[in-house]
Amino acid sequence: MRIAIVTDSSCDLPQDLLYQYNIREVPFKVIVDNTVRYDNHLDFDRETFYAETLASKRAIKVEEPSVDDFIQTYKRLAPDYDGIISIHQSARFSNAVKNARAAALQGAEIYRKLRAQKNVSTQLQIRILDSQSASIGLGLLVLRAAELLYDEINFAKFANALESLAEKIFFYLIPSELLFLPNAKDLTKVSPLGAALATILDQKMIFMFNKGYVTRVDKIKGFELAIKETSALVMQRLQSAQSFDKIGIVYGGTLSEMNRIDALNAFRLELASSGLGSLVSELSPAVGFYAGPKAVGVALINADLSVMQLIGR
Repeated sequence: MRIAIVTDSSCDLPQDLLYQYNIREVPFKVIVDNTVRYDNHLDFDRETFYAETLASKRAIKVEEPSVDDFIQTYKRLAPDYDGIISIHQSARFSNAVKNARAAALQGAEIYRKLRAQKNVSTQLQIRILDSQSASIGLGLLVLRAAELLYDEINFAKFANALESLAEKIFFYLIPSELLFLPNAKDLTKVSPLGAALATILDQKMIFMFNKGYVTRVDKIKGFELAIKETSALVMQRLQSAQSFDKIGIVYGGTLSEMNRIDALNAFRLELASSGLGSLVSELSPAVGFYAGPKAVGVALINADLSVMQLIGR
């Protein structure tokens, strides 16, 4: 069966990978002073967002794709695909999963009619998956799903296996500027006072996203030392289990700025020496609104799947 992979722009996958694997991305919206921009690599400039917009005193809001946004995407896929795997940011962080599930139900009759017009009698299967992660943690799961696509795989087995794999995603986030963290105080438990005090003391917090929860794992003096500590945590996990062979790295700013961070360059060299690839991208506003400029995120999937596990009933 033909299966399409859908995600949202908070996945932080580079554009070339989206094109290479034909991954459909539904954009988040960034609303600045009541003007809506779509985080679609065309209508919105992430570099400007970090360099100027966040630092301004303008009213900023970030919204997940609407039910209709998802319906329009699924409509375009319905005539040509038999199944859709739609993978999104953790339901604890946004309503993307909720809206995608509503779109699967509300648009069912529309999808059936579109398929009937092409003389396709079978029902379109749509499975909405909660990645239980964010940013490049979500992105790695989406990428692995796209890599595993094969005509003979069983749709239900594929979706179930990806759902289990989501529990093995570990996404570490290190905000460089902590003053934006109170925007997500319900998740991070960091108050404005706590953020201000840590900023004065040059303390950097390391957060871990796993199974839909955010945990503060450490507080380190100095940004480079915090990155080194995070690198060590990632390498420890990589040694504990067979993992997906790519590590995701995101940065709240330009990639040229990121390439000047010595601790991050050393980490990428260590990964390469271990035979692991690292894909790098800019941090999406869906997380960057809380993490702020110059934040660094690192993700891994501490498990893996093979095509042979997905064939058959």
